[in-house]
Amino acid sequence: MSYQSIYNSVWHHPGLAWAGALLAAILFARKQRFLVGWFVLFLVATIADAFFTGPLSTVAAPHAWIAGVVFVILGDLRFFVFTERFIRGRFDARAAVVSLGLAFIVPVTTEVLRRVIPQIGATPRLTFLTYEVLFLVLAVILRFTVLPQRLLGLPAPIRHWVLRVATFEVAQYAAWVGCDVLLQVGLEPVLLLRLVPNAMYYVAFLPYVVLTAPVLGWDDPTTRASRPG
Repeated sequence: MSYQSIYNSVWHHPGLAWAGALLAAILFARKQRFLVGWFVLFLVATIADAFFTGPLSTVAAPHAWIAGVVFVILGDLRFFVFTERFIRGRFDARAAVVSLGLAFIVPVTTEVLRRVIPQIGATPRLTFLTYEVLFLVLAVILRFTVLPQRLLGLPAPIRHWVLRVATFEVAQYAAWVGCDVLLQVGLEPVLLLRLVPNAMYYVAFLPYVVLTAPVLGWDDPTTRASRPG
C-alpha cells in the first residue's frame, strides 16, 4: 500500500473525522445527563451508518457487509441501552453487559440460520427479512411480557414512556417485515412504502424518545438503587 493510497483512503477521510466526532461525543456524554449523552452518541452513530452503508459509501465491497452488521447492532443497541438505563435507574457495568447481550441475540441467531439454511443467505433481502422477523419477535416479547414486569414499581411517567418507545420499536420492525414480505413476492413498488420504516429508524427514533421524555427522564439520580433484572 502506497503513502498516496493511505492518504486517499476512506479510513483517513471521512474515517478520521468520524473517529474524532465519536470521541468528542463520548467526552460530551460523560459530562452531560444520560439522555443528552445517549442522544448525541447514537446521533453520531446514525449519521455514520447512513454514510458508510449508503450510496455515498466508499467502503470496499468485502468490508461492506461487516460495516452493515456493525451499524445494525448499534442501531438496535440504542433501544436496549435506553431501556436498561431507565429500568435500573442508572447505566452501570451490568446494564452495559445486558444491553450488549440483547443487541447480539438477533445478529448471532441470524448468522447461525444463514449457515444452517443456505437459502437465507442466498440474497441480502432474505437475510434482512430473517433478521427483521427475529427482532420483531424479540421486541414483541419485550414489550408485552418482559418490560411490563421489569417496570413494576417505577414512576408511572417512566413506565409509560419506556413502553411507548418499545411500541415504536415494534411498529418499526413490523413495518419492515410487512414491506419485505411483499418484496419477496415481487411487488417492487413496495420499496417506496419501505421508506416509512427507514425514516422511523434513521430520522424519527431519537427525536421521538427525547420529545416524549417525561420530566423524570431528564433526571440522573445518583442515590437511586439499581433494580435487579
